[in-house]
Amino acid sequence: MVTAVQATQPSNFTPSMTVESCSDRAIFTTTYTDGQYLSRVDPILYPPDQVWCVLLKDDRQQQLVFVGLHNGFYQTDWIVRIPPDPWGSSALQSILSTIGCSLD
Repeated sequence: MVTAVQATQPSNFTPSMTVESCSDRAIFTTTYTDGQYLSRVDPILYPPDQVWCVLLKDDRQQQLVFVGLHNGFYQTDWIVRIPPDPWGSSALQSILSTIGCSLD
């Protein structure tokens, strides 16, 4: 990890700002209707309460990820998200500006 900065405007974070995500949990809602159990995956609520912009580096390249704290109806979870654009791109810089992450 190179640096981590908390976003000052996490309320501006939207699903379109990422292309992949990972978490160690999935939440299912189960209901019993007409003698059958029905289940579904609960949606992730937006915007997250907190967003951290984390710059990672391996031997050759840098990668930015977002770590967001999402509060749902049944649980609170940290979710790691990968943005659609590479580190250093103007599109990624625009996202960082929108959510208030300054990695100077």
